[in-house]
Amino acid sequence: MPLFAGAMLAAALLTPAAAVAGPDAALGRLTASQPDLRVVWRDGGPSLLTGLRVPTQGTTPMARVSHFLGAHAALLNGAELVPEAVVSRGRRTVVRLTQQHGGRPVLDRSATITLDAEGQVTAVHNPTRALVEVAPARIDAAQARALAVEAVLGRPAPAVAAKATARAVVLARGDVGVAAFEVRVLDRVVRVDAAAGEVLGVQVGWQRWARGRCGG
Repeated sequence: MPLFAGAMLAAALLTPAAAVAGPDAALGRLTASQPDLRVVWRDGGPSLLTGLRVPTQGTTPMARVSHFLGAHAALLNGAELVPEAVVSRGRRTVVRLTQQHGGRPVLDRSATITLDAEGQVTAVHNPTRALVEVAPARIDAAQARALAVEAVLGRPAPAVAAKATARAVVLARGDVGVAAFEVRVLDRVVRVDAAAGEVLGVQVGWQRWARGRCGG
């Protein structure tokens, strides 16, 4: 069955992107102070910015990136990005960000911002985009856990379901998405489409999803 099943077509919740200035104007202003700026466009928005030397404020890489995001929100294609992890690479520091929608993480959607030794932003890699349509959940976490356990064990197992954990997430393709749950069952991670009420895939460790198509 195609990703997001029929629920996306039947009943989708329209979620407008945050109102921010267009990236063209923002890039025009940035170019005035960043003559070496180079931009790669993807799907109508800036996907890769290099040649930057943008000063930031903060005592940690996370704080500096948060400052940059607040000052240059128009460069983010309308997506809500949250700093999540920091990796040091010699004199460079790379901060990984995850996309969120309505307070829930959007799985498989991430960006990176690179800082130099002085804390200046030198590069932004952001292939994400805002979600304009998200199908709402029609099942709750308990129902998602039951579906996930049955997908893993091949039968209902209330005792196992009671110990499983489920977190609310969003799965997306392009600028549309669906409310979902990521359920941990024993040594498996199961993705459940909460709008259609069906399992999309089962993952073991870092292996590829066993069935279905998730994220994008």
